[in-house]
Amino acid sequence: RRFVNKFDCFRVGSCLINFVKFSNVRQKLFPLKIIKMWFLKNIKNATVYYIRPDVKKHVVARSTGNLNIANDKSISRNHAFLFPESSDSLKLVDAGSRYGTFLNHAIESNRDEIPKDVPVRLRKGDRVRFGMCDSLWQVDRVEFRCITSTISVTVGLERTLRKLGGTLDNAFQHGKTGFLVMTTITTTPKLLMSLIGQIPVVTPEFFEACLRAVEGGKVLPDPEGFIPEFTEAYVRREGISFGKIPAREKLFVGLTFIFIKPQHMTVYEGIVKM
Repeated sequence: RRFVNKFDCFRVGSCLINFVKFSNVRQKLFPLKIIKMWFLKNIKNATVYYIRPDVKKHVVARSTGNLNIANDKSISRNHAFLFPESSDSLKLVDAGSRYGTFLNHAIESNRDEIPKDVPVRLRKGDRVRFGMCDSLWQVDRVEFRCITSTISVTVGLERTLRKLGGTLDNAFQHGKTGFLVMTTITTTPKLLMSLIGQIPVVTPEFFEACLRAVEGGKVLPDPEGFIPEFTEAYVRREGISFGKIPAREKLFVGLTFIFIKPQHMTVYEGIVKM
C-alpha cells in the first residue's frame, strides 16, 4: 500500500480514478488513530515525564533508560516498562525489579506490588511508585485533537502532531475538538464554534513549543500565549478577546434565529444550537 498524492491516478478495473485533494483522501483511506499523550508527574518535585506515543517502549531505569531516576538505590537498572497503546490505554510492566513497583493503595502499605512481567493498565489519576523511596508519580494525559481554518496544513505541522499523538479532523466536534489552528484570525464558522465551545485558538507554533516541552520534560505552554493575530479589516479590534470566556457558552441560549436563506441556516445552525 502507499499514500496517494494530489493529482495521482490509478486504475480499478475499467475505471480510471484521479485524486485531486490529498488531505481528505488520505484521512478516508487511512484514518489516523487517536492516541492521547500520557505523562507522569512527580508528586514530590513536580517533574514531568511525557510518554511520547511515537516511542513504543519507555524504560524506567536508574541511569540508562528513558525515565531515569538517579540517586535512588531502590531503582533497578531496568526497573519497569511503559507502553502507550493505540487503544487509549497505557500499560505498565515491572521488569523484575528488586524492590518492586506499587500502584495506588499499595503505596501506603508497601505490600502487594504489581506482579513481575505482567502488564497492568494505568488510568488517569492513578499513582505509581517505583522502588521504596520517593519516586512517586501521578498518571495524567492530554489530547491534541485539532481542526484548522483558513490555513493549508503543512508537512511540518502533521509531523509535529504525530509526535504528540495528535490528529487533524475535518470538522468541529463539540466535546471532542481540543484546538483550532489558524495563522491569523478571521471570522469563520469554526472560529465561532471554538469561541463558544471554549476551545483554544492557536498558531501552529504552539505545537512546536509543546513538542519542545515534551522533549525537555517541562510543563506544556499556555495556549493563551499563541493566539493568532486578528486581521479582520472591518471589525474594531479594541476590547476583543479570543481566549476562554465562560459566558460565551450561553451566548445564544433562549434566542430565536430566523434565516432568510436555507444556505445560511446550513452554515450557522450548528453554531446557534451550541
